Amino acid sequence: MSASVRKQYCLKDWLALHGLSVIKVRDFLFHQQANSVVGNVKVDDKQACLTLTANDGWELAAEALSLKFPMLKREIDTVKKGCEVNFYASKKDPPYTLDRGDDFPYVSVCYRGYTSDLICIAHEFGHAVQLFLSAGKFLPPVLRELAAFISELALIECLRDLNSEMTAYLVASWSQENKVYLTDNVRKLELVLKDEKSPYDYCWNYPIARYCAIALSDSLPVVQLEEVFRGLWSVEKCVNAACDKKDVLAMRNYLPEVPALDKEKPALNAYRSLGMMALLDIDYWQGESEKRIEDYYAGLLGHLQKRSSMIAINDVKKPIGYVAWEIDSDKPEVINLTRQAAPFGDHLEVLKKLKQRLPDDAVVISKHMRSSRKEQSVW
Repeated sequence: MSASVRKQYCLKDWLALHGLSVIKVRDFLFHQQANSVVGNVKVDDKQACLTLTANDGWELAAEALSLKFPMLKREIDTVKKGCEVNFYASKKDPPYTLDRGDDFPYVSVCYRGYTSDLICIAHEFGHAVQLFLSAGKFLPPVLRELAAFISELALIECLRDLNSEMTAYLVASWSQENKVYLTDNVRKLELVLKDEKSPYDYCWNYPIARYCAIALSDSLPVVQLEEVFRGLWSVEKCVNAACDKKDVLAMRNYLPEVPALDKEKPALNAYRSLGMMALLDIDYWQGESEKRIEDYYAGLLGHLQKRSSMIAINDVKKPIGYVAWEIDSDKPEVINLTRQAAPFGDHLEVLKKLKQRLPDDAVVISKHMRSSRKEQSVW
């Protein structure tokens, strides 16, 4: 959350500040809601408790944003080290980032060790970096929240190919927050669009910013996304670009149902499994589709032959993800996950099915080569 605008402002002022109109906002919300699937995963905070300290979370947020924008690594590191941060604010106080002019921003959050708190740290870190980059230039609130939401998505992208249970809960927590940003806040904004004299409410900024962040993070080249993060694009330009990206928010599983196994044709079953894994990889963010086809095929076939892979099927018999692994030659109880893909957001379900498949005493390790945290226990 950034500093709020004075309460005497109204909808007409907010629209003018952002270069928008009632019709533009209404059409944008309609377009995005038509293509949106709001997360409906309920997260139990007791299960989503992390072992990360608040400082770990701050470091991770910086690492994720540096991976997203490597050209800004120096500035991101400067903000990481220079900001004054209060990680233990009262639970009653909303998190915020304060612009202190020539000094580094001041950040205040209440960190209790939950996945939602980690997302909050990434959000405020995004605010802090954008404030530092803007060097005192005024940015309208939608652009400020847009940068913060991009920072959240950078954190998820950084951890997504890790797919540990912590990461799955992180994605679930983020999806759960969509109910506030993309349902409750949207309704509030839609109600006031009928009267341009409606008193200003900061929550109007969130739906526009969040929809744009999701769409543009997925579709823009990194150079252009960096411009958005810096606040160099107008809100109108961001909105137009987000509308050009159709169905970007939808995570619908378009794959067909899995046919029943044919006991008399094991080769056919194997080819179907290869096909399912290939389709899942094509849609996954950190896909394997960049490999040479012969190497890719040989790798998957090897896992099928060794029975060291699992395709997860949901209740309507559609593939939702797959996992491949190697058994440690020195420690047979240690299983190293070499590949995980869940392109439709079913990370928790895939992990549950994997846990049912493996021995109870198995030590399952996931490798994350893009991060300084190379390995992490899955459960």
